[in-house]
Amino acid sequence: GGGNRGNQLIQLGGSCNSLAATIVPVFAGYLIGEVTEKTQVADVNLALFIAMAIFALAFVIIFFSQIPEPELEAAAAAADAPKEGTMESIKGALSHRNLVFGIIAIFLYVGIEVGIPNVANLYMTDVNGLNIATAVAGTLVGAYWLLMLCGRLIAGAIGGKVSSRAMMVTVSSLGIVFIILGMFLPESLTMSILGATVPVGVLFLMACGICTSVMWGAIFNLAVEGLGKYTSIAS
Repeated sequence: GGGNRGNQLIQLGGSCNSLAATIVPVFAGYLIGEVTEKTQVADVNLALFIAMAIFALAFVIIFFSQIPEPELEAAAAAADAPKEGTMESIKGALSHRNLVFGIIAIFLYVGIEVGIPNVANLYMTDVNGLNIATAVAGTLVGAYWLLMLCGRLIAGAIGGKVSSRAMMVTVSSLGIVFIILGMFLPESLTMSILGATVPVGVLFLMACGICTSVMWGAIFNLAVEGLGKYTSIAS
């Protein structure tokens, strides 16, 4: 579906992704414990086995699911309509400016969404830096993904009335403020969390989770809106 309804459905689906992302860093942090010279990938084998089981389950579910393709079904029904080749369809889709901007935005967004918690995690656990325990850092990173989950659930609840554009403008503006605070607040300004001393700037970086939460769905929705028969190839 397009419009607000399409964005609403994407946000609800993305909340499942965020739920898993919230659990994993916390779980992995407690499996690893303290980072030492003996720390190895085998320490998190349990998490890897669980991941393999999830992939297997997803394969079975998708294999036996009948997923409708409205645009393809409509094209098949119009047997007399002139057929376009793949390259012609791609060119037709890319003639829409919102798709081109959407491709660029999604590319940048994914790097930001994953980069913020990953870089913050390295910054917190670096023995020559903050040297915060892995379990504590993992919990804080988990809070980032938890905020993404909350944001997507809220967006799913209000998505029928609030447009993708309004969501993007709001969270982008707030995200800029949080990033600036995270970068420029002094490290001496700290809080005690789970027995560790954590700079307040790190907490603002984690707060960016509420900002990145709705961006995937909103960008995707805006990018493919109004493309008609090119919706599938654009997606």
